[in-house]
Amino acid sequence: MEAKKRRAGERRKQLKEKEENAKLLLVFGDFFVTALWVCLSATFGEAAEALSSITGIGEFALTVAVIVTAIMMMGPMCDSFGGALFNPIHNAAFICAGRGTVWLNTVRMAAQIAGALCGSY
Repeated sequence: MEAKKRRAGERRKQLKEKEENAKLLLVFGDFFVTALWVCLSATFGEAAEALSSITGIGEFALTVAVIVTAIMMMGPMCDSFGGALFNPIHNAAFICAGRGTVWLNTVRMAAQIAGALCGSY
């Protein structure tokens, strides 16, 4: 009986560690994905202009295509970080909806703001 309790305690400890690691991955993912998004978004106009001169397609249409492509590429990247986000307003909505803890969502928002600052540098 004692061994069974010990194993259950060990499992609980492992699950808690796994949960903490998942939270750290989310916070790092929020930072990284936001920094990447801000850095890349500065080049959307230039990319569309270059593609327009090569293809002859209108620059506005290519800008929309570049933005849509970037958003589509960010989805799987966010998923690889366990559901990272690059917009702090999502975390504000999560707080209002009671999804997750206020502390975790606030830390994630801070990571996103720090990522945006680093990405703009």
